[in-house]
Amino acid sequence: MKIQLTYLAIFLLLLGCITAPPKIFEMNYAELLIRHELSHADSYMGSNRTFSYFVSVHGKDPPRDELARLSDTGTHFYPGTSWRGTDHYSMQLSISAPIALPDGTFRVSHDYYCGERCASSNVALMRHDKAGWHFVSSVLESISRREMPTNPFKPKPLRGSV
Repeated sequence: MKIQLTYLAIFLLLLGCITAPPKIFEMNYAELLIRHELSHADSYMGSNRTFSYFVSVHGKDPPRDELARLSDTGTHFYPGTSWRGTDHYSMQLSISAPIALPDGTFRVSHDYYCGERCASSNVALMRHDKAGWHFVSSVLESISRREMPTNPFKPKPLRGSV
């Protein structure tokens, strides 16, 4: 029994190394990511500012007051579960929980979906310290998009550090 508990303790310790501690699963990393992506016209979100976004963070709806903090961006944000399908002007945004990497940064996936030929998969690197979350970089992993003359997005394989 003592050996089993030791193995369980080691397993839980290792699990804590590959996922972020629960106390930092806060909206503020997602808010920082959203604000950063909106501020760059070459990002998927930045080139689709006119869309309404239905957001889920770590598979859950962020509190409405946290989404309301984004109102100063000029883009509309709603809880992810209120999305009802494609209408060519709305998009699902799924932001993963931060996953700790060996170098001390965190990997955060952010995926966009607005229909069969309108989707993007992205990965951001972030870091966390006493001052909070900091953006490091973002990479576009894959894209499927419909051709629209009003969409200025030109995919680039990598956006470096800011």
